[in-house]
Amino acid sequence: MTAPLHWGRNVLSEVVAAFSERYPNIEIQLVLADAIFDPVRDGVDVVLGVLPPTGADMVVTRALRSRRLVIASPDYIARHGEPKVPDDLLAHDCIRLFIDGKPFDHWSFRENGRIRTIHVKGRLTTTSTEVMQDWVLAGRGVGLKAEWDIERDIAEGRLVACLPDYWCDEISLYICYANRRHLPPRIRVFLDFLRATIARASGAKNGDA
Repeated sequence: MTAPLHWGRNVLSEVVAAFSERYPNIEIQLVLADAIFDPVRDGVDVVLGVLPPTGADMVVTRALRSRRLVIASPDYIARHGEPKVPDDLLAHDCIRLFIDGKPFDHWSFRENGRIRTIHVKGRLTTTSTEVMQDWVLAGRGVGLKAEWDIERDIAEGRLVACLPDYWCDEISLYICYANRRHLPPRIRVFLDFLRATIARASGAKNGDA
């Protein structure tokens, strides 16, 4: 199975370990990467991702719903100020993710009842959500991250959630697997276990899985 690196390491790894203890005869290979996988194309039994593949040969269900938050470290805010409205981001060094071959540099916000998109810029771009968060923690810029990745850092004061009154960018995590007439029992039992534990382990909202 595959999953996003940061969330997979912090949440899914414990879920997989618990499943392995309950079902010791089932072997699991967990691949963590901030890349887009396709169960059919890549020969993977189960894919968890925020950008699900499409096609009639695919089963896709939503496991979690959360939101993306603009974040910065207290040190960065002390040196550069805290953005108060979305347009303030134009004057900040925004750290962007590189997703599916292009930078994720259009951030959306709800302002005065309308959805606005801000084209952010900055010196740093990365394909790794973990590296991006490390850079934000180190005060190198402002980032945009799923709430399920940063709840602890916000609660413990290492990060500040900026623009809380303007967020509108929902993010979902999907479970994807190939559409088969006879799903192998090992996959079926794993999916049942995953759906029963994933939301509780992450503390995020349930999806429609």
